[in-house]
Amino acid sequence: MSNDNQGNTPPQPEAGITPTPNLMAPPPPSPVDPVILKNIDLRLASIKESSRRSRAAFLVLTIACSSILFTLWNSVMSRDRGYAFDGKTRMGFMDIWRDPGFSKLTSCEILEKASELKFTEADRKEWLNKQQVPFKDKGQQELDKAWDDEVKKRKLEFSKGSENKDSIIEFGKRNLAGEWYKGRYIQVGLLGIHVTVGDFPVLATFSLLIIMLWFFYSSRRENRAIVSFLREMKKNQGYNFEIQKLVLEEIRNCLIFIRIDPDDHPLSGLSETISPSGVLSEVSNKNINFLLKGLSYLPIITIVSIILRDLYLLCLVPPLAPTGLQLGFLMWFEYRCKLERGLHFEAVTPFLYFLVFEGIAVLGLWFNLKLCKMCIAFEEGTRKSLVEFKASLEGE
Repeated sequence: MSNDNQGNTPPQPEAGITPTPNLMAPPPPSPVDPVILKNIDLRLASIKESSRRSRAAFLVLTIACSSILFTLWNSVMSRDRGYAFDGKTRMGFMDIWRDPGFSKLTSCEILEKASELKFTEADRKEWLNKQQVPFKDKGQQELDKAWDDEVKKRKLEFSKGSENKDSIIEFGKRNLAGEWYKGRYIQVGLLGIHVTVGDFPVLATFSLLIIMLWFFYSSRRENRAIVSFLREMKKNQGYNFEIQKLVLEEIRNCLIFIRIDPDDHPLSGLSETISPSGVLSEVSNKNINFLLKGLSYLPIITIVSIILRDLYLLCLVPPLAPTGLQLGFLMWFEYRCKLERGLHFEAVTPFLYFLVFEGIAVLGLWFNLKLCKMCIAFEEGTRKSLVEFKASLEGE
């Protein structure tokens, strides 16, 4: 051998002399049975699969709730609704109530009167300003008679649907009305499902209950898989720190909304030093927790919105109704009118439908609330177990 190779060769102990062991070196890790490693790998795979099922159920639940909420918004609060039906108004309850002969009117006569167009003093002044030249030398009686004839003419044109039929404004309103009607239902072409907003108290509530059951059992399975595995690891593999740390990191990487760290600062660089600009304030953490809690109760918010929408409709004038009465007054006077005609069953049918539909929605709200609380309890149990497992590792 050359001198260079001899210089690179580490010194060998002399024959017959046993090297002294380094007592300060850490002991080598204990070997783990391959069967145990395979069991750990299979348990981690089952945890990942349960987490995927839970995320899929939560995604479907979020999409369903969002679709229902968007449809509710379009049916009541959309600006297109106001633009589409802004124009000639009919007689409302207060207009009829101010009539001196209101007390003598029957319910059927009130409904008939509510179907008439409403003309205000501003409409009369606008018409008179346009008629100054033809009626320049006419008296007040002739002006009043001419205005009455004009009102009858406009009512006749409105009943025939011929008023401003070719106006570009009316054309735009018809298109807006069409778009508004399309936004009042949810359609799933793949399944052939077509649900209107009026059926939400029953069909939407029932659909959310089915999805919540799916999410409930997915969360339950995820909680049982994670917590039971952590308990087993702590009991049987407590001596092996590296395996415990690997298990914790694998479980953390497959979770999204379960937070086991005290903060949400971003990691930057290769050092463990946290930049002050990257630390989220305590208020920001509380806001994030509040948003996550709101997502957990999204089905409850959706069903409550359905019920509130139906109650709010009682104060609105239905666009398709041939009267200017609010829905609540319309249902009441139709009920009394049918009783006057002897149609007792037909009179109570709308109220029965309303009570049954809203009753089903309230019942579904109660069941969904219990399932939401159980899902939150599963999530909190999983989070608490992970925090305790992490604390035990940091204390070793």
